[in-house]
Amino acid sequence: MPRYTEVFKELGIQQKQVAESCRIDEPTMSKIKNGNVLPSKAKLQRICVYTNKEALDFYSRDEINLISVCRKKKPSKEFEVFYKITVRLPREDCGVLLDEEKLKLCGYDSVSHWMRACLGRLNKQHEIITKAVKK
Repeated sequence: MPRYTEVFKELGIQQKQVAESCRIDEPTMSKIKNGNVLPSKAKLQRICVYTNKEALDFYSRDEINLISVCRKKKPSKEFEVFYKITVRLPREDCGVLLDEEKLKLCGYDSVSHWMRACLGRLNKQHEIITKAVKK
């Protein structure tokens, strides 16, 4: 959970002041402060500059890399949406995912390749369960 409330209180500033100074509309600033949305990198940087704080003063290390969706144009002029997914994992489990040698030894080129394989297995498992339930 972000720590905007604590930082703003410590600095004696209000959410409205931060929103105005950082060129963020108030409803969005409220959602950011309450943890309902993540700020873009640019917005977070403006907030950090205004408050003279670091991103880690607002978010834990695990929360810092949580930003989003990008689109890549296909030759057929259709759009394919790619998601950058962030999950919370215990620190000791992350070491396995970040160890490229372990991934390659298990037949995966990258964490993304591993994730796609996991999602494929999940989809197959769902299909099997759905068929069993229909019988």
